[in-house]
Amino acid sequence: MLESFRGFFSLKKHQTLRGKVFKLVGISFSSILLLTGVFFTYTNWSNSTSNAQKYYIEQAQVNATGAKMRTYRAIGTVRTLSIAIDNLIEERKTLQDSTISHLLNDVTQRLTKYNDITLYHAAYISLDRRYLQAGNGDGRATFISTEDKVGMTRIDKPNFDQSELDQCLQRSETERKTAISRPYMSSYPNGSPSAFVASISAPIEYKNKVIGSVAVDIPLQQLQRIIKKTEVPEGASAYLISHDGQVVAHTNDAMNAKPLPSDTDPKLMETIQSITHDKNNQTPHFVDLNGKSHFVVPVNVDQTYTTWAFGLSIPNNELYKKARTNTLIAILVSLVGLAIGLALSRFIATRITEPINEINQSINKLGKGEVKSITKLNSDDQTEIGQIYRSMNNLIDSLGSAVHFAFEIGKGNFNENLARQSDNDDISNALIEMKESLIRSKEQEQQRQQEEQINNWANEGVAKFSEILRSNHTDIKELSHQIISNLVRYLGINQGGLFVQNDSEKQYLDMTACFAYSRRKMMEQRFEVNEGLVGRCFVEAEPIYLLEVPESYITITSGLGDTPPRCLLLVPLKVDGEVNGVIELASLEPIAEYKVKFVEKVAESIASTLKNVRINEHTAKLLEQTKIQAEEMAAAEEEMRQNLEELQSTQEEMARVQEEQKRAMDKVTTDNQMFEALLRSTSEYVYFKDSSGRYVKASESARMLLGVDRIEEALGKTAFDLFPADVAQEIDKEDQAVMKSQTPLLKQQGKLTYKDGTTKTVEKNKYPVKNTGQEVVGLISIYKEV
Repeated sequence: MLESFRGFFSLKKHQTLRGKVFKLVGISFSSILLLTGVFFTYTNWSNSTSNAQKYYIEQAQVNATGAKMRTYRAIGTVRTLSIAIDNLIEERKTLQDSTISHLLNDVTQRLTKYNDITLYHAAYISLDRRYLQAGNGDGRATFISTEDKVGMTRIDKPNFDQSELDQCLQRSETERKTAISRPYMSSYPNGSPSAFVASISAPIEYKNKVIGSVAVDIPLQQLQRIIKKTEVPEGASAYLISHDGQVVAHTNDAMNAKPLPSDTDPKLMETIQSITHDKNNQTPHFVDLNGKSHFVVPVNVDQTYTTWAFGLSIPNNELYKKARTNTLIAILVSLVGLAIGLALSRFIATRITEPINEINQSINKLGKGEVKSITKLNSDDQTEIGQIYRSMNNLIDSLGSAVHFAFEIGKGNFNENLARQSDNDDISNALIEMKESLIRSKEQEQQRQQEEQINNWANEGVAKFSEILRSNHTDIKELSHQIISNLVRYLGINQGGLFVQNDSEKQYLDMTACFAYSRRKMMEQRFEVNEGLVGRCFVEAEPIYLLEVPESYITITSGLGDTPPRCLLLVPLKVDGEVNGVIELASLEPIAEYKVKFVEKVAESIASTLKNVRINEHTAKLLEQTKIQAEEMAAAEEEMRQNLEELQSTQEEMARVQEEQKRAMDKVTTDNQMFEALLRSTSEYVYFKDSSGRYVKASESARMLLGVDRIEEALGKTAFDLFPADVAQEIDKEDQAVMKSQTPLLKQQGKLTYKDGTTKTVEKNKYPVKNTGQEVVGLISIYKEV
């Protein structure tokens, strides 16, 4: 029998093709099918068990998400209520009980029901009594409204007590964030029935100070409904555990509002505690204990930094029931397939007896790559050879399609499609991957071109606004109009405004230009430096970008009129760390990020130009005053000439006077020459300033002190033009103090820091300069380097 077995599996030369094919195909096919059956049986068991675990982990995550959504809705409500209180106090300074009652009724009577589901059982507002119109001294007032009764109850107390609600309110005020309490049985002073709830609170902040808090009670009965709806096998249980280890909801109602049973397995207890004590845990846990599988998922309560745990406990015999059934089916299918494979191998062996030369010729042509010259084989034969013919024809068609596909792709026709003959069709996969690679390359090129267009757009915009800023240096209003009108048009938005700090009243920002809907708007607007969004942007010196602003959300103080925009962009005009204005832009559509960056980029150039224009305007005013004074002097000279004509009779006296004047002028000229020589020759740094802080005269050596190449470059300028802002401010403050007190500053040492970061240690002396009327008109400063 052993010899017969060996003979069956041996391949001898005298054996027929039928026998050889049967043995080769049968043995190979059967072996492969047997190995495949074993592999798939094992894989099926592994996948089935893994899928069962994944299914219940996903189910646990879905239910955990449902629980989180209830808390998210409550967090959104308390944050909205907190913001509403803050805005009411900002508007009215103190609140009446009727106003608070109206707010609470909005929450408890209008927002607590959703599809006949009670979302919040009660709402609270707790405030420092100083912010209530009827407030008396210290202490706080807590206002309570429940969803089952219309009206509001007020409770006054000196401070928080030990109740779960007060501890939750106190924690949110202390930590300045949203807080959630441990589950507890509520008690309401207005007679509403008690309920098993958890409170979610948020602080009320007014002018960066916590003045109270708000809260709502979530009825945990709604979470119990989520647990009840959880689909679990027989003998399984679902539960929700709070951060303090209390059962919030359970498929067994008797477990609610109680701690975890003392007989809970320590490993499961440790898993639950690790989840609830880790505020950043997002990973589901799987624990297999004593024939049961436990799936525990963290429930992160948003913004409260508190984590609950949702769990499923399922008996393993129920969890893996389907896996066992699928495995038995896989074994049965493998055995049936093995039997069919052996029969099919015998059938194939009996049919492969006809010549295969035609097939061989076609294969040779395919090997040479002659796809188009191959003639299809006659596939009318219904035997195995006919199947091979048809397979060869399919191969010819497949290769022909691949060749046609490659030609079309080479022409750039990326809409051409190629059908895969199977999941393992390497040729089709390679060609399709080639097509996708070419498409990606094309998309990358398009993206590069788009980025290049954006860069070109930005560079053109910078050049455009540089030209605008260079060509307008006299009228700040006209310059502002040119800036804002071109900016609105270039960005393709609806409207914009430009606000500049008032020179004389520093606490105000004046609108110098407004442009909307392709028309210049003649509007007069003024904001205090801390008023509205414009004032906030000025004070914070940072851009503000509001996207999708709801009309009914809150009234925004805007400088652009009454139409509420959908998108607001405010950019401070800042140069050398100093803010001197704000650009406000509004659009009905979101402003692209590259446009926002462009506005921020040109804002500094605009700020610098506006600063120079303001300086030029100030200089122009001084020149006008000088012109008026010159005219007055001319009039005085005319009057003197008339007086001289009238005094011709006293020529001798006039001659004497002229002689005395000549001697005085000679003396003045001599003194001036000596003074100029002193300024040229002294090694100390000497300069004169007028009462406005501008340099009017300086020694030649002072150019080293002032950091200029020629002393003329410093004349007419202030310390703010030559030194960093903080150093200039210190110099100006010191000079003003000497002139105001009329007391010299003697031999004081200090350091000067220049714009390039270099420093000098100097000794300085400063003296006030007075006119004949003993009024201080400037000062003289003498520095020497230590």
